[in-house]
Amino acid sequence: MHRIYLPSLFQSALAIFSFVLLRAPARTANALQLDIHLKLRSSSCLYQTAKIANQNLHLDSSTEAISFEDSLPHVTLYLTDFRNDTILDLIDTLHHLELDHQLVDINNVMVHGAYSMYSVQKTSSMQDLSDSIVRSCRQYMTVNQIVPDWVYDLPEPQRSKKIGYVHEYGSPNVFDEFDPHLTVGYDADSPENDRRVILEQALSNEGGSCQKDKVWDLGVGIVGDWGTVLWDLNDIPLKNWLRMDS
Repeated sequence: MHRIYLPSLFQSALAIFSFVLLRAPARTANALQLDIHLKLRSSSCLYQTAKIANQNLHLDSSTEAISFEDSLPHVTLYLTDFRNDTILDLIDTLHHLELDHQLVDINNVMVHGAYSMYSVQKTSSMQDLSDSIVRSCRQYMTVNQIVPDWVYDLPEPQRSKKIGYVHEYGSPNVFDEFDPHLTVGYDADSPENDRRVILEQALSNEGGSCQKDKVWDLGVGIVGDWGTVLWDLNDIPLKNWLRMDS
């Protein structure tokens, strides 16, 4: 018999109901854009590194748009629009997956246009985790989703591959196009090089040796502007110990 996680599903149902009452979905009336992600606990050193980097970006620029006072640092595994009437099934499916704990290792500073972020080492374990989630949760996504504008600026054959993934899986960043990262800022007006220096200083000074940490949970989060996660509908514990290749 299919096991139902009643407390988690009940809490998620209340969260979804409250969200729909307080804030209409930004995409369509029948869908929620959700980010299934590696959840950084607030006590973790990587959470603090991300928060310090974001605070320093704010100190340097009045136009920094992301704040971790009202959003959550995270590493996206699968982001797409899901049908409202499937959200509880989606969460139940995630609870039943046998998923590995993860080691998140931020190994490079990246500043792409307005975005400030750290790249995350893509281990085979993390790739398997993302792939499993995409394959298991694809059934709940909305169909005929719009291809993001930035995809059309990519060279071939990557452009066509990402367009195909959007049509089939609702996201351009799945499977071999999965590129894990930790976004810490969005600023369309501040110089890219200035932001790169700030991120490097956050790693070398405040972060010190804390460039990696274990992650024990998934989050299923409501998506805000610039790809932020506003808050999580549900947390899903990762069940299995880290594999040796992680």
